[in-house]
Amino acid sequence: MVVHHITRMVLERPYGQGERIGSESELVDSFGVSRAVLREGLRLLEREGVVTVKPGPAGGVFSAHPTSFPLSRSIDMYGAFHDVTQDDLVEARMELEVLTTRLAAARATEEDLFELGRHNQEWIRLIGEGDTDAQARANVKFHIALTRAAHNPVFVAFMDALESLLYETALTPAYPDRRFDYVVYSHEYILEHVRQGSIDEAGAAMRHHLETFRPNAWRKGPEPGAIPAADSTTTTRGDRCSTSSM
Repeated sequence: MVVHHITRMVLERPYGQGERIGSESELVDSFGVSRAVLREGLRLLEREGVVTVKPGPAGGVFSAHPTSFPLSRSIDMYGAFHDVTQDDLVEARMELEVLTTRLAAARATEEDLFELGRHNQEWIRLIGEGDTDAQARANVKFHIALTRAAHNPVFVAFMDALESLLYETALTPAYPDRRFDYVVYSHEYILEHVRQGSIDEAGAAMRHHLETFRPNAWRKGPEPGAIPAADSTTTTRGDRCSTSSM
């Protein structure tokens, strides 16, 4: 009852981000429940990102906006128990990202294009520097920014939930040296079509981008001394998506 009513309060008022809903004492009186019951309900709501609880004289219960974390955790757990492979992930991304890239070409704002360009330049700058962690983060940020440019909150939630999987699989590149030039500038090819509003061409560029990666999805990374090419979704942990760092 506590979870249901506080969720409705936050949704229907609606409270702004961080707005105070009340103190524990006020909510105990309002709902007619014990402090223990209220706190258990608040614990569940905090876990779902609906509220935050702050102690002290100036504390209380404050509204929050749920994030994709619960969905991300569910996907990670599902992957761990159902042997989700790299190929499964690439296949899902193929359908999701081709569509969102087409939508981005039709809907991207100037602000979206600025963010995409910034992430793309960061990605190009980092290639070859040897910092695989920074490369992976820049790679994933570009793909997430592209999804945000589609302006569909459902797709954004899905992509945000997949972020930890994308990051881990972007850590260890495994491309043949002859594809290095394409890998470096593959995001630029996609972005150029999005800038031009070329819907079909943007979708085709993303599909080619992921198809180029797909055969390498389960391969181990390059031997020491190899050119450190980078692209999204490759890993050294075999053909199963690891959830150990998510």
